[in-house]
Amino acid sequence: MGRLASIVGERQTIVPCNYRFVEMGAKAWIVFRTREGTVLDHTGIDAAFEIDQISEPLLRGWSVLARGRTVLIEPDVVIELAASFDPEPWLSNRERWLAIDVDEITGREIVVPSEDWLAG
Repeated sequence: MGRLASIVGERQTIVPCNYRFVEMGAKAWIVFRTREGTVLDHTGIDAAFEIDQISEPLLRGWSVLARGRTVLIEPDVVIELAASFDPEPWLSNRERWLAIDVDEITGREIVVPSEDWLAG
């Protein structure tokens, strides 16, 4: 599960969605499925996608942010992707395949130093 951010109309929008990271030759895609007409169903727009994970007991966390433009995945490519990279949406009736054509990936890791390190 990740979060897709874009501008829809004149409003910033961030929504959770299931995804798969797919490398297609020289391209990196974040693939997701939606229904036609939903807030996710926009192509040719700038978008960002963020995933993260934290471990409170270990005082660690990381975050990855990918940026790019949304594209509609053509039916012949959908057939190829469906066999091994289906994002398997949790909600039914999500038959429109889109992707963020990634042009930038950044990330960061947050690690709180241990008390031993601070004392030394």
